[in-house]
Amino acid sequence: MGAAKPLLPPQKPQHGHPVHDHRHILNGILWVLRTGAPWRDLPGEYGSWQTVA
Repeated sequence: MGAAKPLLPPQKPQHGHPVHDHRHILNGILWVLRTGAPWRDLPGEYGSWQTVA
């Protein structure tokens, strides 16, 4: 994941919506692509499937 870090936007505090770590979101997307599983089967460790999808 270290190679992708320069490509991700910087984390900024936001008002309203909670901030999600871009790395966790990217890992969740990669998990779905690797496994071919539907978004709803995304493990909780990657966050809510509605957030990652």
